Amino acid sequence: MPKSIYFVGFVIVSLALIGGQLLRISFGGIAITALDAVVLGWAVFWLWDLLTKLHRYPIPQFLWWGMAFFGVALISLIGALRFISTPELAVAFSYLIRWGAYTTLVYLGYALAKSSRLIPALGLVFGLVAVLGIGQWLVAPDISFLERFGWDPHQGRLVSTFLDPNFVGGFLVIGLSLALPQLFTKQHQNWRWYWAVIGGLTLVGIYLTFSRSALLALLIAVLIIGTLKYRQVAAVLLVVMVLVYIISPKLQDRVKGALVIDQTARYRIESWSEGLNIMRAEPLLGVGFNTLLYTRDRYGYWPGGHASSGFDSSLLTVGATTGGLGLLAYLGLLVSALLLAWRKWRSSSAPIALSFLAATGALLVHSLFVNSLLYPSVLVVWWIILGLVWAI
Repeated sequence: MPKSIYFVGFVIVSLALIGGQLLRISFGGIAITALDAVVLGWAVFWLWDLLTKLHRYPIPQFLWWGMAFFGVALISLIGALRFISTPELAVAFSYLIRWGAYTTLVYLGYALAKSSRLIPALGLVFGLVAVLGIGQWLVAPDISFLERFGWDPHQGRLVSTFLDPNFVGGFLVIGLSLALPQLFTKQHQNWRWYWAVIGGLTLVGIYLTFSRSALLALLIAVLIIGTLKYRQVAAVLLVVMVLVYIISPKLQDRVKGALVIDQTARYRIESWSEGLNIMRAEPLLGVGFNTLLYTRDRYGYWPGGHASSGFDSSLLTVGATTGGLGLLAYLGLLVSALLLAWRKWRSSSAPIALSFLAATGALLVHSLFVNSLLYPSVLVVWWIILGLVWAI
C-alpha cells in the first residue's frame, strides 16, 4: 500500500482531532465525534489492507498486553449483564470497539515512520490546537453558556475545541514533549524556528488553561527531558515557570486552591472514594467496561454531565470497570511501551523516544487527576508516537 495513502489517513484523523468536541453528536445514549468516526474508518481500512493484501504486520509485546486488556474488558462486559440490559450492553460494547480502533493507529505511526513529513505535521496539530485555544481565550473566555449542554462553566481559561482546560492542557503537554527534543537535536537545525514556535504556542496554551493537573504534568515532562538529556533547557524552563507563578495572581490562586482543598479538589476526592468503593466491591472484573453510566447508582456515584462514565483518574476508572485483571493488563501495556521507548532511547538516542518517555510519564501523573489516558484525542497522538518509537 503506497505510503501516501497512509499520510492522507493521518491528515484526515488530524483534522477531526483539531475539530474536537465541536464536531460531536449524541444519539441513543452514544456520543460520537468526528474523530471517533474517522478513527473507526481507519481501523476498517487497516483490517481490509491486512486481510486483502496479506500484509504481515508484526505484533509487538505491548500490543499483546493491549489484546489481553481488550479480552478482560470483553469478559467484564459479559459479566455486567448482572446489572444492565442488553441494549445498555451494546452501547458499552461500542466504546470497547472504539478503544480497539484507536490502538490500530500505532500502525499508522509505524508505517509512516520513515516519512520526513509526519513528525512536523504532528507538531502542527498541537500548534493549531494551541492557536485555536488562544483565540478562544481572547474572544470567548467565558463558556458558561455551554453548561446547559453538560459542559462545565469554565471562565477565563483556555479550553480550545476540547471544551475542557484539563484535557487540552494534558494534550498540549504531549505537544511540548514532542517539540523540545526536536528543537535541540542537531539533526533538525533547519527546523529549529518551526519547533520553537510550536513549543512556545503549547507552553502559552498550557499556562492559559490554569489547569493544576496540566501544570504538574508539564513539570514532570520537563524533569524527564532534563534528567535524560537537556539539563540546561530544563533548568531554564523551571525558572520560567517559577517567574510566571510569581507574576500571575490567578495561577497563585489555583495552586493555593489545591493546597487548601477547594471545591474542585473535594469533587475529585469524592470521585476517587467512589471508585475505590467499586473496586472493593468488584475486585476481579469490575462492573464492566464503560458501564458506569448504568451501574454508578448502585454505589452512590452520580456526577452527571460529561463525567458520568469515568472517574477523575484513568487507572481508577480502568480498575473499577475491568477489575484487578483489567488493571494489571493495562499496566502491562503501559510498562511494556515505556520499556520499549527506554531501550530505543538507550540504543539510538532518538528524539522521538525521549518525547514518548516524557509524554507518557507526564500523562501518568496527569491521569491521576483527570481521565486523560482514555481520552480519544490523547489516544490518537499517544498511539501514533508509540508507532514511531516502535519503528526506530
